[in-house]
Amino acid sequence: MRKILFICVCLITFSGISKAQSKDQERVKVVQAFLADFYDNSVPAKVLIEKYMYVKPTQNTDTIRLTQMTIDTLANSVRTLTQSKYDHKKVQIVPFSELKIADKPSFGEGEKNVYAIKVEDEVIMYLFFLQNRILSFYHFQKQKGRLGEPGFFLVF
Repeated sequence: MRKILFICVCLITFSGISKAQSKDQERVKVVQAFLADFYDNSVPAKVLIEKYMYVKPTQNTDTIRLTQMTIDTLANSVRTLTQSKYDHKKVQIVPFSELKIADKPSFGEGEKNVYAIKVEDEVIMYLFFLQNRILSFYHFQKQKGRLGEPGFFLVF
């Protein structure tokens, strides 16, 4: 009886680990494709939204247009800040829980859905996921560089 109980506990534990790894692998594939399109200046925000992002559903065309313009503006801003550092050959996609840096922000309970984009030893971007869609690529901190300082994502 104890052996059966032990085997059941092991199976449940390993299946949970397997599901987490599977989710990470799926998200890493999304991030790789997203970064390729994100750093291609010819790809419009509309394509980024349709292929990779989660945006709150709406039927209002003005809201859709405003969301696309906002995402386009933010994407251009992030590109400008990170383009010189981005090297697709050196990029690392790291789940936030595995990130080892001194001045890592805190995202509270959402940290399990955050991935860091690192080039060498520098994080150039954080991505916040909802299921397997990117909820936000734009994060900010009030006092950047302080350990545990709260980080916030702009969500659409």
